[in-house]
Amino acid sequence: MTRKFALCVFLLLMAGRIVPVNWAQAPASGQGMLPRAEAEEQAAVGSVRTLNTALAMYHAAEPAKGYAATLKELGPEGKGYIEKTLASGTKSGYKFDYRPESVPAGTPVRHYTIVARPVQLLAAGEKSFFTDETGLIRFTNEDRAAKVTDPAI
Repeated sequence: MTRKFALCVFLLLMAGRIVPVNWAQAPASGQGMLPRAEAEEQAAVGSVRTLNTALAMYHAAEPAKGYAATLKELGPEGKGYIEKTLASGTKSGYKFDYRPESVPAGTPVRHYTIVARPVQLLAAGEKSFFTDETGLIRFTNEDRAAKVTDPAI
């Protein structure tokens, strides 16, 4: 599994689906943002990337199923691609709402969305994040779920 994981990560990097964030060029955090809130945002972006990678690995390993039906399928009770905490849907102050497309039984899942929102707002302007199977991560500073039309990080 380790070689397979490394290969998937390499392929995703080469395909541009995993893009390192240059936080110096990312949109500025809210004025007076608490260090904890900033740390939680950075952790959330890392978790969203981890989920995108795990879902790509699952998709490659299970082409007849496509993407996983739940985050638990990616965790230790499933394929073991992600840790138990992230598989629960909450980590580092963020709630991760994973939604695979609804398909008839026996049809592979080809699309998904993930929305990451703060469990509790710690500072004004704290970001929410959105991603889908493209791997592009989008954000909003508004007190709402990020969506596909929001700017990319």
